[in-house]
Amino acid sequence: MSVRTRIDDLWMATRGAVLLAAERLETGVGFNPLDPELRRDPYPYYARLRETDPFHRCRNADGWVLSRYADVLAVLRDPAFS
Repeated sequence: MSVRTRIDDLWMATRGAVLLAAERLETGVGFNPLDPELRRDPYPYYARLRETDPFHRCRNADGWVLSRYADVLAVLRDPAFS
């Protein structure tokens, strides 16, 4: 592994941790879609999102996470979203 590759890996890990911390401060929830625990059992995470932040801005994924059925359905049916 080159030094540059190692530096890039450390930068990405640090950046991800900072984004997750900022997300937790803003919303009380940190959602990392690559977290092994989340991938193993996502249901507690989604339940927490539904209760605290159902339309969640996920900084690590640079997008939004919708956790309520009605919200997901509304977005999928709305032609303004693509």
